[in-house]
Amino acid sequence: MSKISSALGGPPRLLRWSRLIAIAMGLAIVAPTVGCDKKKEKSSKADDDDEDEKPRKKKGDDKDAKSGSPAKSGDAPKPEGSGPTSGLAPTAPTAPATGAVAPSNSKYPDLAKLLGDKSNWVPPPFSMLKEDMAPAEVAKTFPGADKTGEFGIVEVPVTGQPGVWRYQFLYLGQTKNELAFVEIQFEPKLVSDEFWKYLVDGLKAKYGDKFEAPSTRSHTWTGSDFRIVELSEETDYESDPPRSYFAISVML
Repeated sequence: MSKISSALGGPPRLLRWSRLIAIAMGLAIVAPTVGCDKKKEKSSKADDDDEDEKPRKKKGDDKDAKSGSPAKSGDAPKPEGSGPTSGLAPTAPTAPATGAVAPSNSKYPDLAKLLGDKSNWVPPPFSMLKEDMAPAEVAKTFPGADKTGEFGIVEVPVTGQPGVWRYQFLYLGQTKNELAFVEIQFEPKLVSDEFWKYLVDGLKAKYGDKFEAPSTRSHTWTGSDFRIVELSEETDYESDPPRSYFAISVML
């Protein structure tokens, strides 16, 4: 938690990362309490049910004892399987779809190759990377990824993948030497509603249909282990004039 907190603030370039880090911090804080709250709620409800049941049961027993009459035949419990639903098989829970395929469009990057399938959280280009990896280790796969600078952010140009502009790496920790996020940045010329939808469909195929949409240009997926993925529109203020681009950020 301390290494995440230390990354908040800084120049405008850090604002987008601060947003993701804040989301991650919120999930880390909320996650341990969710289960506890549910257990308390369930336990409280069970206790209430017990208290409500005791007087009803006692009252029923007293009535039967006073009457001394046998129960009516119509009150006998029905045999299992009787009633209007007899013979119907129980409804099986719906399994999540696992065969979703990333969309394909010759105008755009191949998302099936770039994002991979559901079997791995991390996209294939970063499959050799691990959380907290040192910059020198990352640079063995991505030359130049160890030039982190003051704020632990480094960008590496991408060649040989049409439509993919840069990879970006975010290092946290007191000395900014622990890898936390990786990012795919797409060429600014591709910015359009059509390309945005193409990316959303690709991410849904990999991470599922459920996501949060704080804005029309910011969608966030959360994994079962509370790792996050964000698709967003960002601005490169270092270019003249500034240019917008789409980016996919992945928490390792």
